[in-house]
Amino acid sequence: TQKTKSTKTKSTATKSTKTNSTATKSTATASNGCGPKHENKKCPDNACCSKDGFCGDDVSFCGVECQSEFGHCFPASTDSTCGAKTNTTCPFNDCCSQTGFCGSTHDKLKKHNIKATFFVNGNTGEKDSCIYDNAETLQRAFLEGHQIAAHTWSHPSLGSLSKEEIIYQIDYLEVAFKKILGTVPTYFRPPFGTGINVVDLRNELIKRNYIVALWDVDTRDWAEASVKDSENLFSQGTSDGLPRISLSHDRINTTVGPLADFEIKFSLEKSYKPMTLAECIGKDDIKDWYRNPPKFGKRDETWKYKSIFIEVKFYFHSSWKEAMALRSLEEYTGFENI
Repeated sequence: TQKTKSTKTKSTATKSTKTNSTATKSTATASNGCGPKHENKKCPDNACCSKDGFCGDDVSFCGVECQSEFGHCFPASTDSTCGAKTNTTCPFNDCCSQTGFCGSTHDKLKKHNIKATFFVNGNTGEKDSCIYDNAETLQRAFLEGHQIAAHTWSHPSLGSLSKEEIIYQIDYLEVAFKKILGTVPTYFRPPFGTGINVVDLRNELIKRNYIVALWDVDTRDWAEASVKDSENLFSQGTSDGLPRISLSHDRINTTVGPLADFEIKFSLEKSYKPMTLAECIGKDDIKDWYRNPPKFGKRDETWKYKSIFIEVKFYFHSSWKEAMALRSLEEYTGFENI
């Protein structure tokens, strides 16, 4: 990808699959009421008094707006963890996710008015990864000004597929984009960064006028790098102040949690300007990010992957590391329009 003349820019490219929300079981009953709504009663046995005036001991009672004068409350987290893991709550009224981290990627970006690029899959086979199950999240990202881009249906290594299978991977995802957003992105990132020089893939992407993007800073969160190692890779890769495209994955819990917090804090402290990938290469007009103006669809019985599959096919490498090893063997000549 081309770099702009600006000396302090960065685009965070991730693939978006789901938001994080707090799911807890409420044990609130009239008999365990507390606070002003219940004659200023206090909770027994170190229990917490929720904002609604009931006693309990999980994050829904002990977290945001817990009434400390009528019971115990979780202290604010200082490291992005929250809930039962650490008996802490999230600062700034952020939500605590089911996996025990504060806020979603979208919440954090919105808080700092940062726009990012989300490279989206259709269904990788992981739990809760189907695009139709997360359609509202995708629409939210679009409405908040983030760039939505294509990343194939099931995240295969495209260099190992036949022409027919390549078309399947692109078509299935485009159908989902049309149903959910009413348009199709013009940017595409190949899984693992592989397959760029495969003739069938090149011809198909050129025919559809896709702009192909890779990255030059890899946090290796996909390879189960520790948070500290990912932070070091990010800070070292962006410390020269040049335009960079950084890769992280918000399907990974620690990325949504402490790594995202670090990336945002580091960038802002360095006076970098986080932005979408398109903006980073000088394509500021949002009309160029999509094939036509969007028109959000409404959820119906066809919003499931079976509706666009003749047969279900998933293609996986035995490991992410194996796929990335293949990437290192390829040369990238790119496309003329990049």
